[in-house]
Amino acid sequence: MKSLAFLPGFFVFIQEFENYKVFLRFDICIMKKITLVLLTFLSFHLQAQIEINENFDQSALPSSWSTSNNSFETSNNLACQNFSTIANLSSQVTSATLFSPNIEKLSSGTEVDIQFNYKVLDNSASGVTNVVTALGWGSIDLDYSLDGLNWNTIYTIDDSNYIQSTSCTAVAVNIPDGVIPIGSDFQLRFQANWVQGDYLIFIDDVNVDQVITNVPNCDAVITAPLDMSVDVNVNQEIQWQHATGGAVAYKVSLGLTPGDTSIANNVVVDGGNTSFDPGTLNELTTYYLSIIPYNSIGDAVGCTEYSFTTEDVCEVPTNLNFSTITPYEAEASWVETGAATEWEVIYGQVGFDINSQGTVLLDNDGVPNLIIDNLTPNTTYDVYVRSICAVNDYSDWSVLATFSTLVIPANDDCSNATAIASLPYSTSQDASWATNNNGFLSVCSGLGMNDGVWYTFLGDGYDLTVTVEETSLWDSEIAIYSGDCNNLSCVASLDLAADVQEITFNSTLNEVYYLNIGHYSGFIDNPEGAFNLDIIAEGPPPCLEPSNISFSQAQGTSIQVNWQENGIATSWMITYGLENFDPNSSSANSILDDDGVSNELLTGLIPNETYEVYITSICDPNSMSNAIGPISFSSSLSTQNHLFNTFKYYPNPVNSTLNLEANSRIDRVEIYNITGKKIYSNTIGSLTHQLGVSFTSAGIYLMKVYIEDQEKTFKLIKN
Repeated sequence: MKSLAFLPGFFVFIQEFENYKVFLRFDICIMKKITLVLLTFLSFHLQAQIEINENFDQSALPSSWSTSNNSFETSNNLACQNFSTIANLSSQVTSATLFSPNIEKLSSGTEVDIQFNYKVLDNSASGVTNVVTALGWGSIDLDYSLDGLNWNTIYTIDDSNYIQSTSCTAVAVNIPDGVIPIGSDFQLRFQANWVQGDYLIFIDDVNVDQVITNVPNCDAVITAPLDMSVDVNVNQEIQWQHATGGAVAYKVSLGLTPGDTSIANNVVVDGGNTSFDPGTLNELTTYYLSIIPYNSIGDAVGCTEYSFTTEDVCEVPTNLNFSTITPYEAEASWVETGAATEWEVIYGQVGFDINSQGTVLLDNDGVPNLIIDNLTPNTTYDVYVRSICAVNDYSDWSVLATFSTLVIPANDDCSNATAIASLPYSTSQDASWATNNNGFLSVCSGLGMNDGVWYTFLGDGYDLTVTVEETSLWDSEIAIYSGDCNNLSCVASLDLAADVQEITFNSTLNEVYYLNIGHYSGFIDNPEGAFNLDIIAEGPPPCLEPSNISFSQAQGTSIQVNWQENGIATSWMITYGLENFDPNSSSANSILDDDGVSNELLTGLIPNETYEVYITSICDPNSMSNAIGPISFSSSLSTQNHLFNTFKYYPNPVNSTLNLEANSRIDRVEIYNITGKKIYSNTIGSLTHQLGVSFTSAGIYLMKVYIEDQEKTFKLIKN
């Protein structure tokens, strides 16, 4: 240990301590911040790059300083001078930490001098005393950090070097050159640790100086772009290595000729940064760059001027969009904003990683569009495109664009036919992307058809009508099959040129049927289109009314009634009674005729009375026709007059067509003029008839009508 006297009353001890130089000063004349104890030793240190000067001469801890758990606070009670920051340690508070501000990225890489004052005094119930704390109290660590997380202890005050004094003791610590890296952060902390007692630690007059002695070295070597490099990106950030020798900042100049500073003129880059963004540069241009390190002593001298040449920029395509989208492919097109004639297209399912996934397609036909195929139906894809301007010269990828492939109909296959639960049934479908996966179908006669889309349903034992109406431009054919998908049998098929296809067929109860709606071609897989489908259950046929009621074999107390069956009935209900009787009353006479023959003998009649009769066809237990009647008859007379009770002819007067109607068969019609000459005769043989009278001129005529071999004459007026 060396003892050197610099000024009266001052002694400085210099000691090597773990690669740090420690200066310990005894302050004989208690003064605030003695200007420089090591005046002669430090006279050549001109200026620090990391600098902290704090005397805590205020009533609160400076805002740039911090402490753990409010353990340090400022006070003027027994302070070193004016105010000091003080922490009270005892068995209740066993540690206290004081943090300096963090000095960000200002290190010049040179040595750092640290000085501070401290003392330790006992505390009592009545407060701090001016009594020196004895040995064994604990310790104070002086630490530094480059990142605020990891701390390095550079000096410790403990029983081995603690100065017991009521005056503040000055400590000086030196961190050698190169320990604090160029451009790094720097922060101090005082960490007090309790062992025993109740005492106060005073910290004051903290001074940190990083010293430099010369201008920095001119070795800020450019790292990006490299000197004399070509094809440099026009958005390249300029980067370089830290210069040595205490550089605290850099002056960057950029121009278009050697020595030119027209783009950047000594732009200062400080705070330990080693990069400069010149903005977007021009294409195919050579730039000249100088980077001059400097510090408070001055600028580095003799620095190299660098140069580089920018690339011919490959422009990014724009307006990426899609058309002609199907379940399996889509056409991508884009706008080329540069001169590229080749492009790369990369695609993958939505969310794919462009750096490690996706399928790349090359488009080198000079036209900015491309078919993306082999896609999956009903799937969303992400797509990017980039220009290829030369070998290994690509633009950036374009903005993301997305499309979704179309859906194949779920009933595209016979085995996936849409099941119709009940009839009637109506739906609409767009079968545009149905596939021909079942091949061309030729089960029914004709040239065959595409298999299109499928439906299946059960027969109800009656007629079913299937109607398909095209609602887009295509040419449909429909076919109905029985059996199963592996063994279809043709029931019916239809291919009309019209937009509507309609088939009516008699179904078998609970028979499984398949309906195929597809393009009419049996040779070309032409696309289907949109359509409306209706399936109507016709149900059982109506029970038709009988007609042509006549009477025969009148015997006074009995008569035979005869009629014509117009449907499929083999049973009838005959209801009769005296004229104007109520057929629903208990007095009505009813006979069930179920012998299959359309006549019945009515008995128990009163001679010479007029009766009325109703006849109803019975098709099955749940189906009956409307009743025809009442038809009048006499139990002892012929029915001549009664055959014409329901006969009608209209209009009268007539212009061109006369309508004839009767409940019994109209056999023949004759027309006579007013002089009695027959001018028309025609055999009819039906219940209704339309008679054309255009052969007559205007006037009055007589029309003789024959019904069931009976006749009656009517007046006819022709306009």
